[in-house]
Amino acid sequence: MKKRLIIIISVSVMLICALSLTVSAKWWDENPFKDVKSSDWYYDAVRICNENKLFNGTSATTFEPSKQMTRAMLAQVLANADGFDKNDYKGSSFIDVDENKWYAPAIEWASRNKVTEGTGNGKFSPDTVITRQQLATMLRRYAEYKGMDVSCDYVAFAGFDDAEKVSDWAKDGMAWAVSNKVIAGADVNGTLYLNPLNKATRAACSQMLSNFLYIEPRYEINGNDLSLYKIVYNENEEGSEGPTLESAEYLQAAIKTSLGIELPIVKDTEIYDYEILVGRTAREDSGLVTVDRDSFEDDQVYIWSVQGNRLVITGIDSDYDNYDDRSGKNIAGTRNAVFNFCMNELGFYEYSGVYDDDFVFCEPDPVISLEDGYYFKDMTWYRMRTFYMQGSVNGTGGYSKSKGGNISEWLTGDFGNEDLYHVQTPCMTDENNLAAVIENVRKVLSSDRYRQVSVIGIGINDTPSICLCDNCRAVIRQYKAKSATLVLFVNAICEAVEDEYPEVKFQIGAYGVCQAPPVGITLHDNIMVEFYTVANCSGHAYEDTNCSINKTVAEYLQGWDEIAAGEIVVWDHTGGFIYFMTPQPDWDSLLTNVRFFAEANAREMLMNSVFYGEDLPNGESPEVHADLGNIRAYMLSIIYMDPFMSQEEFYYRLNACLKANYGDGWKYIREYIDIISELGNSKDHSFHAPPSGHYDFAEVCEVADYVDTLWEKAKESAVGDSLTRLLIHETSWIYLRQCASYESRYENGTEEERAEYVAQNQYLLDCILDYRLHWTEGTLNLLENLDMTVAPNRW
Repeated sequence: MKKRLIIIISVSVMLICALSLTVSAKWWDENPFKDVKSSDWYYDAVRICNENKLFNGTSATTFEPSKQMTRAMLAQVLANADGFDKNDYKGSSFIDVDENKWYAPAIEWASRNKVTEGTGNGKFSPDTVITRQQLATMLRRYAEYKGMDVSCDYVAFAGFDDAEKVSDWAKDGMAWAVSNKVIAGADVNGTLYLNPLNKATRAACSQMLSNFLYIEPRYEINGNDLSLYKIVYNENEEGSEGPTLESAEYLQAAIKTSLGIELPIVKDTEIYDYEILVGRTAREDSGLVTVDRDSFEDDQVYIWSVQGNRLVITGIDSDYDNYDDRSGKNIAGTRNAVFNFCMNELGFYEYSGVYDDDFVFCEPDPVISLEDGYYFKDMTWYRMRTFYMQGSVNGTGGYSKSKGGNISEWLTGDFGNEDLYHVQTPCMTDENNLAAVIENVRKVLSSDRYRQVSVIGIGINDTPSICLCDNCRAVIRQYKAKSATLVLFVNAICEAVEDEYPEVKFQIGAYGVCQAPPVGITLHDNIMVEFYTVANCSGHAYEDTNCSINKTVAEYLQGWDEIAAGEIVVWDHTGGFIYFMTPQPDWDSLLTNVRFFAEANAREMLMNSVFYGEDLPNGESPEVHADLGNIRAYMLSIIYMDPFMSQEEFYYRLNACLKANYGDGWKYIREYIDIISELGNSKDHSFHAPPSGHYDFAEVCEVADYVDTLWEKAKESAVGDSLTRLLIHETSWIYLRQCASYESRYENGTEEERAEYVAQNQYLLDCILDYRLHWTEGTLNLLENLDMTVAPNRW
C-alpha cells in the first residue's frame, strides 16, 4: 500500500561512468520510462533531466536513450535549463529556422545569448544530429553565458588518444568538458578516447548535462529555508523521553550530516513559526495540523505531510509505548517514519560496519523542496523483529514484549540454563508436567519483571529427541505429526490462563521434528506459530516447487497457515551454524523469500545466522561474519520494510550498499554475488549442508581463477575500511575455493601446487584468527593444531 506524491526538484553533480552496472543518487520510484532501467549507466542522468523538465520522453512511457540528438533538441534543453520564456524570443536569426517551428524560440534564445553561432552561412542546421564536440562547445558557451569559470586543463585533454581529431574550433569546448568531468571518455583496454565526431545519443546528452548542470543547494519546506525550522516533539506524550525523542534526535543528526544544517530540538510547549513535528504533538489537539489517525489501516502506517509552514512526520506509537502494556502493538511508528524520511528525502543511508562503527553514506539532491500539500503515506510490512547483528539498522530495537523458553525451562523455571537445551524434550502428555508449566507461566505473567510480556514462547528442546511413550505415540498417530503433542500441550495452557490473560499470545515452534503440522487439530485462538527455515534450501526460492526441499517446507507452511487462528511468525536463517564460512547462494532469492512469508500472513520476523559484531561475554572483540554478513543484514532490513518492491529496486539498493561498503570496486563484488548465486542453484541443500552440498565443486573450480581476479580488482581500488571489509569478506570465497580444489590442487597436484594449497590454507586460518571470523556455532578455540594439508571443511 503506497500513496505517494513526490514533489522534489533535484539536480546532482555526479559523474557516472559507462559501466555495465550503475549506482545512482536515489531510487526513481516514479520512473515513467520502460526503456530506462536502474542498471543502465544513464539511469540517474535521465532521472535528473526528466525531473527538472529538461528532457521529455519520446512518448509517455519511452525515452529512447539510443536515439540520436539533434541540434534543435539541445537548444531546447539548454533553454529549458535557463528557465526561458518562449514569448520573449520571437523571430529567427537563421535562414533555415522557421519561426513557426516548435524549436524556433529556443534557437533564438541560444543565438541572442551567444550559446551558439550556428553552422555558418547564416544557418543553424536544426535537424542535424549533434556530435560530441558540438555538444561540448555549446555547453561551454552556456557556462560562459551563466558567468561560470570556463578555464580548462589542456594537459588532461591531450591525454586522450584521439585528441588531435578534435576540430580547432571545438578544442576549447572539449578541453573544458574534460577538465570539468562533463565528458569521461571511453576506456578501451586502458586507452582513453574522446570520440569527438561520434553522434550524440539522448542517453549521452542526458549524461553530459547531468554532469554539468548545477543548481545552488536549496533545502526548503513550503518555500521557507530549512534552517528556519525547529524539530518539535511532545513532552507530555507518554514515552516521549524514549523512542519519540530518539526519533527527533535521529532526524536532527541526519539533517546535519546530510545537508550540513543543524536544527534545534524543542518541546511543543511553545508554538513556533516554522516546525518539523515528530510524533503526535499538541499541534494536532489544537487543530494547527490534521492527522487522520482513524484512517491508519494498521499500526505500521506512517506519514509525512506538509501543512503550511509545518512538516509532520509521525506514526502510531504513543498509545502503546509504555512498559506495562501487553498489547504487543508496534512501538516504533514514528521511528519508522523518520528513518524512511531521512533515507528517501535526505539521501541519508545508515549502514552497519564490520570492525568499524555503523557508518552513513549521504547522497542528497542539491535541491529538496517540500511544498504545501505534500503528502506521503506508507507502512512497513513487519510488526516487530530481532536481528542477531550489530547496530540498529533502521531501528531494530525496542522494548522486549516476549518471554520464551523450551519445555524443560518452563517445566523447571530455570530459564537460560544451557544444560536444558539439548536434552530430550519432556513428555507433553503427562498431566503433572502440564500443571507445572501452567504454574510457571502464571508466575512469569504475574511478576513485576515481566508485566509487559505479551507473547509466551514454548517450544521443544533443541534436539531431535522427543518423548515417544505410549500416550505420545498414540497422539502422533492420531494427528499424523510429531508436533501434535506440542500443540495439544500449549492448547491446554492457553485454556488455563485465557480468562486471566486474554491478551497474551502463546508461540509454538514449527521446528525440527515438529515442523510438520498436525492434521485434525484446531489451534487455540491465542496460539501463534513460529516457523523455522533452517531446513530450507538457500539455493532456491522458498516458493520454488522444483526444489525437493523447499517444496516440502512450503507444504508445511501452508498446513500451519490453514490451522493457525493467529499470525505466522518466522525465524528465518541466512546461513548454517556448522559450516559458517560457506558462501550462501541466496542473493537472487532474498526478496522473493521474504515476500513468500508476507503472502503467508507472516508479520513478525526474527533473523538468525547473520552473526556479525555479536558481543562476547568474555569481553573479547566480537566475531565477524565472513560471508558478506553486514551487506546481507542491511538488505534484509530494507526488504522487511517492503517485501513487495520490484526485483529491480532490490538490485538498485544492493548496488548502493555495495558501493558504500567497498567504494569503486563494488561492481566486481556484485559480479561475484551473481556468480555465487548461479553456482548454488545446481543443488538442493539445507542451510546446515557442507560446502559440497551447496556447490558442485567441479563448477566452482571452472570459475575459480576468474573469481580470484574479481576480488583482486576490487582490492586494487579500495583503501581504509573498504579494503578491510574486502579482505574479511574474501575469506568466505577462499574457504569455498580451497574446499572445491582440494582434489585437483593437493591430492592430484604437483609439488608446487600442493605447496601453494597449503600456503593458502595457512593464509585462510590466519585471517580467521586475525579478523576473529565466526567459524562455527562453537568458538575459535576449535581452530588449534590443524592439519594444513586437508581441506578446510575437514578442520
